[in-house]
Amino acid sequence: VVNTKPVMGSKLDFGCDPYVLGYWIGNGTSRDARITCHEDDFEGIVENFSRRGYSCSTVRRKKGTKGISFRVKSLQAELKKINQLKNKHIDPKWLCASDEQRLELVKGLMDSDGSVYKSGVCSFSQSNKQIVDLFYKLVCSLGIKATKNLKMISENNNYKATKPHWVVDFTPIGVNVFGLKRKADRILGKRGTHSYCDKRYIVDVIPTGEYVPMFCVEVDSADHTYLIGNSYIPTHNSSMASQCGLFFLALDNPAGNQISCFATKQDQARIVLDSARAMAKKNGSFLVKTGTKVLAHKITHKDSNSEMRAMSSESKSLDGLADVLAIMDELHSMSRALFDVVTSGMSKRNDSLTLCITTAGDNLDGVGFSQSAYAKKVALREIEDDQMFSIVYCAEETDDIYDETTWRKANPNYGVSVDPITFKAKALKAKEVPADEKNFKIKHLNMWVQEYNSFFDTNRWEVGSVPEAKLSDFYGKRCKIGVDIASHIDLTSIGYVFKEDGKYFVFDRSFIPEETVRKAKSTLYDNCIGQGFLTQTKGEAINQDEIRNILHADSKLFKVDEYLLDPWNAVALIQFLKLKGLNVSEFRMNVANLSEPTKKFDAAIREGKVFHNGSPLLKWSLGNVVVKYDAADNVFPRKSSEKLKIDPVIALLMAFASWVQEEDVQKPLDSFGIRFI
Repeated sequence: VVNTKPVMGSKLDFGCDPYVLGYWIGNGTSRDARITCHEDDFEGIVENFSRRGYSCSTVRRKKGTKGISFRVKSLQAELKKINQLKNKHIDPKWLCASDEQRLELVKGLMDSDGSVYKSGVCSFSQSNKQIVDLFYKLVCSLGIKATKNLKMISENNNYKATKPHWVVDFTPIGVNVFGLKRKADRILGKRGTHSYCDKRYIVDVIPTGEYVPMFCVEVDSADHTYLIGNSYIPTHNSSMASQCGLFFLALDNPAGNQISCFATKQDQARIVLDSARAMAKKNGSFLVKTGTKVLAHKITHKDSNSEMRAMSSESKSLDGLADVLAIMDELHSMSRALFDVVTSGMSKRNDSLTLCITTAGDNLDGVGFSQSAYAKKVALREIEDDQMFSIVYCAEETDDIYDETTWRKANPNYGVSVDPITFKAKALKAKEVPADEKNFKIKHLNMWVQEYNSFFDTNRWEVGSVPEAKLSDFYGKRCKIGVDIASHIDLTSIGYVFKEDGKYFVFDRSFIPEETVRKAKSTLYDNCIGQGFLTQTKGEAINQDEIRNILHADSKLFKVDEYLLDPWNAVALIQFLKLKGLNVSEFRMNVANLSEPTKKFDAAIREGKVFHNGSPLLKWSLGNVVVKYDAADNVFPRKSSEKLKIDPVIALLMAFASWVQEEDVQKPLDSFGIRFI
């Protein structure tokens, strides 16, 4: 493991120059600003202090020795202010200082209590353990490999080794850790001659025999690495999924275990596998002790005939799977077909485990959304499922996405691996640039979001949800009915709009052929059919006779003022309803008919005047609506993709248009004013 580069910090004000402080900690008198040094170093120390704005006075030579004692002007006041007098220590805050400041502090300490051997190895020794511990961390934070050892020395020269003394040894490469020229010259020409001092090695893996709860850490960084321990050892993301794969492969009493890493694309599926390959390669003792072999496209455990591999929907042999561990990466982009094949194969073993990893996405019709929604309910104990363990970190729809509290809620490592400054910058950009808001919600707050440019606000729509509301509650009441007859193999929707006391109550009844459901493999369709929000009709096409009978029956259940239908695909249905004596109006899909109702429906939603039964199909459709503006700022509702359906919303807009027209006609005469002639 190559040593880290110097850790980046911020320039801080500690009330004293770092070099001067370091030298005083090593050679100063604890109670004042007096310092003692060897006569050979005196001129160098005075020069170093002078360059940093300090002057020396009251120089005294110690009798019978080569030691010189002197005072440093203004230093005592600084030491008193930072609580160093009679309390020599290194403030842990120095670890957060800039690398230049940390190096200066190290130079002061090494010039006083440090030495260098002929080999180029540097050594720092002290009897104050707090100072030694912080010095060790300072050196490691500068990207230097160091060792710390305890030695017992004699006290008062009594030849009895009773006093503890700590020594830190290290070999600096490419960095000078001395301020004195005499010491610095001894390591010149020695740098780089030690081939092991710039790296660390894993020499063994030792079982502890203990089983304690562990926490796997993953960080969001470009190179997927971070620093651990007092030694600042670089390591990579724990990649919990990769660790699980290796555990099931070689450490869990394997017996023909198959571990598969799944994703929609093969490249995506290889991410977890390649992470596990890298982990295994770097741990020679693991490979030797378990007999594991790392190959180009898989990892094998020969003794148990087990293997770990990458699979995708592009793989030719997905059927017949019987994995003991299935790792599904980025579930939000995975197809329902692949998910079903994998999970159905898991039932062949009673010790199987499915591990799903995903962020949010924008496909509310996919397996990722349905599984995430279910996992959230299990985590909140809304559903009891002993077979599932889930952890979900996300922001809620009601949270303020620009509040730091929300950021912490969705990012448990906020302030650790998630940089608050960078995060805040992204939030501010998303606030100013609407186009960036969706990506901010999905990638940084783990929120499922629909269409990028959705015209309607689905959050405001949710405010009007009344789950207990039923269409039968409005029998005998006035209503407008819009009917969107799509192609025979697609959604057909009936929209009901009731109005009471200035509030609108809306319902939809939508129909879809069973063959279309089979081909679509849509989780949303399946759920809506199961919950009664979508009706599945037999065969490959919608039976218009069934729709005709429903509309005719509605005329007896409600006081239907008007049926509104687009003549496209509905000529026969319009003729039938007219023959039954019902009030039918042709409603063509153009800007003139849809612009004003669309705008007013949006306004009514935002004003909290629209109420509904919480149909997930209707919410999905509402979020799929985008609009096209013309030169006169008129709008026309449409969808951005053939897969995104808006039929239930179009049916409601047709019915709502009738209420808008009625309101315009019934405006009281005095609202226009009266002119006397």
